[in-house]
Amino acid sequence: MKTIRVLRVLSMFFLVTILGCSTSDKEEGVEQVTSIVLTSDVTSFEEGGVAVFTVKTNLSEEVTSNAIISIDGTPISGKSFTSNNAGTYKVEAKYNELKSNVLTLTVTPKLTSEVVSIEVIPNVTTTEIGGLVVFTANATLKNNTNVDKTESATFYVNGKAIEGDKYLLTNLGENKVKALLNSIESNEAKVEVVQVSLPVNFTKKSVIEDYTGTWCGWCPRVSWAIELVKKQSDKVFSVGIHVENGDPMENEWSKAMRVAYAVNGFPTAYLNREVEWSYPEPNNINQAISYAQGTTNLGLRINSLQLNENLLDVVVNWGVVGNVSGAKIVLFVLEDKVVYKQSNYTKYYNGVNPIVNFEHDNVLRYSATNILGDDIDTSVGVHLQTFKIDLKDKKIHDKSKIKILAMLVDQTGKKVLNAQYAALGELKEFD
Repeated sequence: MKTIRVLRVLSMFFLVTILGCSTSDKEEGVEQVTSIVLTSDVTSFEEGGVAVFTVKTNLSEEVTSNAIISIDGTPISGKSFTSNNAGTYKVEAKYNELKSNVLTLTVTPKLTSEVVSIEVIPNVTTTEIGGLVVFTANATLKNNTNVDKTESATFYVNGKAIEGDKYLLTNLGENKVKALLNSIESNEAKVEVVQVSLPVNFTKKSVIEDYTGTWCGWCPRVSWAIELVKKQSDKVFSVGIHVENGDPMENEWSKAMRVAYAVNGFPTAYLNREVEWSYPEPNNINQAISYAQGTTNLGLRINSLQLNENLLDVVVNWGVVGNVSGAKIVLFVLEDKVVYKQSNYTKYYNGVNPIVNFEHDNVLRYSATNILGDDIDTSVGVHLQTFKIDLKDKKIHDKSKIKILAMLVDQTGKKVLNAQYAALGELKEFD
């Protein structure tokens, strides 16, 4: 009888252990839905028009069909809205217990058939190369009143249709702009694009590339050290390179970086791609800051524009004011503040393990160039390259947190000569 009881106890213990481990493993590997984002295909339409809504989670999962969408507090059926009454409407979505952002939808009087002419108006008449220009389409009606028809018009720059009403101009000299509304063509406006002026030299900036993982209990040590660095310097940029053990932020570019640097121990952090950050990193902050000191003869300028949900335009200028013996450019698309559970075996972050809502900074999502750089012209002067980046399938949770990191590296790709960092839609000038 004792033997039977013992066997029963052991069997129950074995079953509980298996179930406990399975549950723990499952929770460890699943990202949590913490927010939802509501978008509309239009923000303004004429009476009788239609707006179509989309609801996505922070994991980029579309949940529109399961969400409740409300107009001015009243739920609607389906995911579209039409109105014959001009006015302004507030749109919000709810999914489970989560509430979305609030959109403002404008319904305008139906006046298209009364339009007799249209005028295109750029917000500037002169801009530096790679500068952002915003266009407005102003329609004149039969009754001589004017109405803004920017949402309905199609804009053309140098004869080519563009998406939306914003454009990064990269052609030096005179650029011709027109608008088309139905079959009515506007006047021709002109925007002069001039070259960017160069400083005498450029501020030296540096990069920390942190090889890490959500599974890595010792990796918060480097995260903590990076936070300390950024409190002391705004000239040191970081990249979170997630790899190994099924890390949800691992991708082909992070894998390629790990192979290029033969990283086998975690955490490992490289300073300016030249040297490993000395252990323990939080005690060696000055080592990281020392790479962002003084000036250099190479610099970067970044401007970016999100054309739609999945298309990003990035214009990068690099300036050369001295002798440069070969260089390459690297362009990374990062996502900042990605919330995910993090293992923690360290004393940092109050020693909590795991850290449930840990913010992973500047996660590498995509490289628009070879990870070790693409060859560039390094003659004295200003140079330019435009990157058209498809964000689809890049596993970016929140596109508003996209950051652009441009680096000028030497011919080996393993020494950073200078760097520049910009948020989405931000113009970072030469400095």
